[in-house]
Amino acid sequence: MSNNEQLSKLYQKLHEQNVQDRRDREAWEKVNREVKEVLAEARNVTNFRKSFNRWIRTKEGQTVKKKLFISQQEKCAYCKAPLELQEESGLSVDHSEVHHLAPLALLQRYAEANLDDVKLETLMDFVISPKYLWLVHPKCNKKLGEQIADLPELQFLRDLLS
Repeated sequence: MSNNEQLSKLYQKLHEQNVQDRRDREAWEKVNREVKEVLAEARNVTNFRKSFNRWIRTKEGQTVKKKLFISQQEKCAYCKAPLELQEESGLSVDHSEVHHLAPLALLQRYAEANLDDVKLETLMDFVISPKYLWLVHPKCNKKLGEQIADLPELQFLRDLLS
């Protein structure tokens, strides 16, 4: 085989390898774009803080807040001192906030880590159901932080932290 033929075969192999490398790179870039899109969509869908903030401003949210106020006998669920509730305020009513027994940040982390298996409707129940909400003073809410209530249905969040 002549030098030109050998050189031609080497160029051909190099060209084929370059074409394959380009295809591999394009395939990787496509998968990477798709993963980024899915993650962005998941973050939008599972933004529990935004969902709660929108919901609490609705008539339903304000009604739940008033029911919490009444069911807690107008007292902070944490320190038991009196609370004040004023109609005109929305999310943070005078001297009271809504505390989530299933912390929103942990729900968010759980949803993002288990994207394929998560039922958002179930997790949203932890966000807006009165069963999982307390009305507390702002200082009490800070003290409670991201504590997870000792409820069997919240074990999945405790497992996330272990």
